[in-house]
Amino acid sequence: MLGGYGMYGYGYGYRLDPTIFLVLIGVLLSLWAQNRVNSTFARYSRVRSFSGMTGAEAARRLLNAQGIYDVTVQPVSVISVTVDSR
Repeated sequence: MLGGYGMYGYGYGYRLDPTIFLVLIGVLLSLWAQNRVNSTFARYSRVRSFSGMTGAEAARRLLNAQGIYDVTVQPVSVISVTVDSR
C-alpha cells in the first residue's frame, strides 16, 4: 500500500473510479454532436443556391474579389479537417 491510497496511488484501488462516468458522458455527447453535424451537412450539401453556384465557386469569387490568389479552394463531399503547415 502506498500511504493508504491503494495499489496505484489513488483511493479506488481495483474499484471503478467514478470520474469515468464524466468521461463517458463527454464521449457520448461528442458522438451525438458529430452525428448531428454530419447529418446536417449531408442534408444541405444537396441544396443548390439561387445563383446556381457551388460553395467552392462562391468562395473562389470572394477570394478573387479581395485580391487573394494564393489560397486553394477545393470542393468537398465529406466534412474533414486538413491542416497544411507550410
